[in-house]
Amino acid sequence: MGLGAAIMVALSFIDDEKAIALLPEDNAIMIDMNVQTLFHIAAGTLALAAGATAVIAAKGGPLHRAAGNMFAGAMLAMCASGSFLALTNEGVMDEITAMIGGFTAYLVATSWLTARTPPGGRSPWQVGLLVAGAALSAGFVWAAAGSKFYPLGFGLGLGGLAGFAALLDIKALVRPLSGAARTARHLWRMLFAMFA
Repeated sequence: MGLGAAIMVALSFIDDEKAIALLPEDNAIMIDMNVQTLFHIAAGTLALAAGATAVIAAKGGPLHRAAGNMFAGAMLAMCASGSFLALTNEGVMDEITAMIGGFTAYLVATSWLTARTPPGGRSPWQVGLLVAGAALSAGFVWAAAGSKFYPLGFGLGLGGLAGFAALLDIKALVRPLSGAARTARHLWRMLFAMFA
């Protein structure tokens, strides 16, 4: 379960009436959402299985690489579908949950790219992902400032984390990573994305 979904579940325990009020009135939308939700759940389940396999497998070996690639693809699909669901939920467009999906995708993409880039090398994708991380940092704060569901501190926390990750992207661009630093970047981003 993603961080945004966990927060919405927690809110529903605090105030059942509020949670019920969030449900759309049109049942046709619920049917569409069910198919999209099943896709989201299937992608997340595949990501968990592939991620666990990658964690257990011999590092750098063919099983680790294959499971890591499957994990990255499934996580990106889960993030995209979760963000879509958050933005298209009638009556409750949840920008912060959508951005949590974007941030998780950013972490997965930068972790995967770290593993795919040769030690001491750079990728042209690094600059675009750096911009995405910085934009998410600002977006979290902006969205939380106008949110009915999330306190500003929540947006500041997520914005700070995204900003910190973007600053580390700058460091990796200035001084390309190798050895333990490269491995640490790959691991913290992938594992944080997997468990957040």
